[in-house]
Amino acid sequence: QARVSFEEPVPIESTTDSPIQSIKNLISELGDALFQGDLYQRIEQIFSSDRTTQIANRGRFDSRLTEEWQRMRREKTPISVILCDCAGLAAYQEVYGEKATDKGLQDIAKLLRACGKRPSDLVARYQDQMFAILLPNTPEAGANHVIEDIRSRLSTLSIFSNQTKPAVSLRLGTATMIPDPGKDPQSLVQEAARSLV
Repeated sequence: QARVSFEEPVPIESTTDSPIQSIKNLISELGDALFQGDLYQRIEQIFSSDRTTQIANRGRFDSRLTEEWQRMRREKTPISVILCDCAGLAAYQEVYGEKATDKGLQDIAKLLRACGKRPSDLVARYQDQMFAILLPNTPEAGANHVIEDIRSRLSTLSIFSNQTKPAVSLRLGTATMIPDPGKDPQSLVQEAARSLV
């Protein structure tokens, strides 16, 4: 047990650290009795995970994309991104409600994680109705194989059933690049978005 009091709160905008680092610094000051390692891990999880699907969020995706882009540029190897857009999801939610929609999103996240098999692959909720899969060190043929795997599994999810009215479908787009110093990582995502079908 510990009693902690703060005489003068410090506004977070007055610190030079990020919110995550500010919290970590506070935990460090409280001492080992708070099991710092476990708390650090939990804080990272809270700030980098999507609350509904429990997969990586947009911030985590963008961070990893930048890291892997720089690594692939050094290694001169390809990096791929797949975007998965759930078309018709808003109309589905109007009919079936938020709880059913959240369940559908969770099922989609599980399916995508099963298709992104390697430890280096990252599946993230990119926007409200869009998911992204980051595939480091993956050529175009490898990304297309993952897309085929996704399509072959879609019928197992009730949200994509032929009986579902209004219909929900999954549009898929992919892009592959060997990172160029003249381009930024988001150009890969933009190219994948242009290929959504």
